[in-house]
Amino acid sequence: MDSVSVTSLRARLVSQGKAGIVRVNQRSLVDKLLGRYKGEHTAFRELVQNSDDAGASQVRITFQTSAHSGKDGPPEGRYEYTIRLANNGRVFRPEDWERLQSIADGNPDENTTGMFGVGFYSVFSLSESPIVRSGKQALMFMWDETQLVTRSIDDHDGDGKWSEIILHGVGSDVVEELHGAGGSRLARYLAEMLPFARTLTDIQIFNIRPDNQETSCPPPTFHISKAVQIIPSLSFKQQAQSPATFFSTNTIAAHEVALTLKTQRSRGSSSSSSSNSTPAHHDPPSSKTPTPSSDTDIETEVTYMTLIEAMAQARLDPHTAEHIANELKKNAPAQTRVCMVYQRCTDIDRSYVAKDGARISSPESTQRFHDRGGHIFVGFSTGQTTGVAMDISAQLYPTMEREHIDFNADIGKWNKDLLGMCGTILRLVYNHLMRPVPSNNKKKKGAHASPAKSAGVIRWLANTVTSAAASIAGYAPEGSDDVPPHISVLDEQVTFARALFFGDSTPAGDVSSLLSGQFFAHNPGSTFLVPSVQGVVQCQAARVPVLGLEAFCSRPLLPDQLILRSDEPDDQQWQVRPGKKNKNKTLAVTNASTAANLGPCFARALLYRDLVHVLTFTDLSQDLHSGTARSESDVIALMQAMARWLESRLMSKDELVTLSRAVTWRDAAGKVRHLDQVKHYVPENVAGQATEDDVAGLITTMQASSPDILPPAMVSALSSQQLDHIFSLTKLPALKMITMIVGHAKEMFHSPARALSSLRLISTQLGGLEKGKDTEVFQMLKNIPCLPTTDPSKPLARPSDTFMPSVNFVANLPRVTQDVVDNIAPRYLLGMGVHENVDIKMLLTSPEYSSGPEWQANVRAVLAHVAKTRDALQPADWKYMREVPFLPSYNGRGTREVASNLYFGDDANLRDLGFPVLVW
Repeated sequence: MDSVSVTSLRARLVSQGKAGIVRVNQRSLVDKLLGRYKGEHTAFRELVQNSDDAGASQVRITFQTSAHSGKDGPPEGRYEYTIRLANNGRVFRPEDWERLQSIADGNPDENTTGMFGVGFYSVFSLSESPIVRSGKQALMFMWDETQLVTRSIDDHDGDGKWSEIILHGVGSDVVEELHGAGGSRLARYLAEMLPFARTLTDIQIFNIRPDNQETSCPPPTFHISKAVQIIPSLSFKQQAQSPATFFSTNTIAAHEVALTLKTQRSRGSSSSSSSNSTPAHHDPPSSKTPTPSSDTDIETEVTYMTLIEAMAQARLDPHTAEHIANELKKNAPAQTRVCMVYQRCTDIDRSYVAKDGARISSPESTQRFHDRGGHIFVGFSTGQTTGVAMDISAQLYPTMEREHIDFNADIGKWNKDLLGMCGTILRLVYNHLMRPVPSNNKKKKGAHASPAKSAGVIRWLANTVTSAAASIAGYAPEGSDDVPPHISVLDEQVTFARALFFGDSTPAGDVSSLLSGQFFAHNPGSTFLVPSVQGVVQCQAARVPVLGLEAFCSRPLLPDQLILRSDEPDDQQWQVRPGKKNKNKTLAVTNASTAANLGPCFARALLYRDLVHVLTFTDLSQDLHSGTARSESDVIALMQAMARWLESRLMSKDELVTLSRAVTWRDAAGKVRHLDQVKHYVPENVAGQATEDDVAGLITTMQASSPDILPPAMVSALSSQQLDHIFSLTKLPALKMITMIVGHAKEMFHSPARALSSLRLISTQLGGLEKGKDTEVFQMLKNIPCLPTTDPSKPLARPSDTFMPSVNFVANLPRVTQDVVDNIAPRYLLGMGVHENVDIKMLLTSPEYSSGPEWQANVRAVLAHVAKTRDALQPADWKYMREVPFLPSYNGRGTREVASNLYFGDDANLRDLGFPVLVW
């Protein structure tokens, strides 16, 4: 390389060089711009945005198909297709006409959305020769090979009040699509931006076909309009700054936006094809009221939403301001409008879809966000999501194609700080909603706080609805003091908080991070309040319900609307925590692990920052200790949950024992029972062994009233394994069961049938007693009239006063009934004291045995009984029979003789000789 001086070379080129110009292939340049501006509705987006920048309140878009004006052309070219867009904004000024004919000069007005000066040229994606009419002038673009040229004239046919873009020669496929489903998509696309428009309130889309009947005032196929009213209760003044102090604001205003989309459909068709006529459309659309065709249906969709708006003053340091001006080719604005749109519960309730005035769908069909995130709007929606259930519009600077937010260099500083300002505004509105609301109602001492019905927060319902909308939606007319009773302060607070789920934003995650970071960082010294089912509380007092604990806890819990549970919790997130001596390992249910098992929601955002806490067993134990006794059904549910928690390793055995000590309930008699005092349970089949329902009921009643026995309903709700191994209860010992029955003898042995059922139940328990313990039971029953007898005068008798049925040779003895013998083992009856034999002295001295015509036969029965039961007779019985004259003799006198004086035999000689012979 030579060492020529660069300075010298430059000087020679300037002074001696031959002049020339750089040629620009404008066709290629425009094509490249269109490549960056790809999108279904890009041209309409730019033109409608320009209309709003020009202060227009109305936009009219017409898709026109007309007969071909030329004589030649292929058969498929017999129609011409034109798109016309007109607005009633400010007509073009000389500088506007000049800038229109320059590519990439940029928009010098810092208060408008446009910044690159290339948005208008997106129309070349639809037409090779667009025409612009404004005021009394018209200009047409034309291609001269690779160069773009213009032709302009004075347009005396125009009314001078409207501006119009005419796109002629549009492709048939484009217009035909817009005549159909594409028109509906475009209408909804335009409707999305309308809430953020500064001046635009009305957009109409016309479909003009050659076969339509001509009329001077066709109705639009789509009519989009908005009505805006201030919400005083949600508007307030408060000073706030952005993180980098680029922006500040002192006023936040809330507006109710009613967005209406009317669609005219051919009757009997679900398509969006128009029944419009074909007017002479050389002038902007008429302002006359259009008349719908009789063969069309009008579908009306009304969506209510809330617009939060703040004017942010911008103050940049000189260095940043200079660099931004260099990048934008214009100064940064001195102030910028920040807007956020979301739907409150009342917005969703009042939104509807109607066909010819009749409601045809529920409010859910008009929800704008559901649980998905909104988008960043720069005029229109960009491809950047917000990570919250809100659309956000601000003077953010996007990349050229307006799909992404630019986070590079000094423009990136502006965008990041403006998003931080949005996070600050969100927090200000949140704090305003969570503020304490005064109430004129005096609370009773000790009463729990309930969500207040404060007219101060929700009076807007009565003041912000037009009478027409109110008549449709059923709400109070404007000026009324009536407030819908089902709308509460809590509803409003929860709806706003639900929108702040702070999920991931795409494609730039910085958007959600900046919003959430500043939302939680703003005003760090203040107490963070959260809505709970008990009203607004300090965040540290609130709990996120998990594991089903909420059913038994009185803590202020986050409402379900703020908790989005994952369909399938990730078990890997629930880490095992070691229990005592590494036994009874349980899963760690912490803020972090719970948040990991939630979907994007407000509760998850709070948990990750430890602003609220998961409801724990410690919380539940404290609540149970300090609370009042619960109902039996509540305790059943709690015990089932405790068993489930332990089986799932969410609770340790020590935690279960601790929790059990706090569980109390009131029984049917109103007495407080304690779970930790319960030691036993009676298996379900035990009471079922009673043959009488009233006995089974008495057993159940006794169980329910015994402090150490689990009530039957609780036993039925749990398995024997859970009772034995989880709650460490044992089956009620047989002796204790019998003692319980005997202890209620008056009820249990009230009648023969009930006594038999009770005895049968006792006999089933006797087999489970330890050896020798049955004697204790027999002693308990010995002197209780508990045995049914055959003696009508004594239906129930003590065991010691009764006889076995086999003792049937003595009339009127109180024998136990055959049912007793069939159901109670004889050894148990004998053990209780039932007699198997009759006392000899009683028999021999009873009248029927000592006198009467049959006394001799009765004596023979006694002797037969003695022979049968000789082994059971006592020595005294034998001695008595030897000494007492009770045996009949053949001595001719019919007297009784002592056995030792009698002879036995059938010898007549003995009788004749006068010897006393036993009569047999």
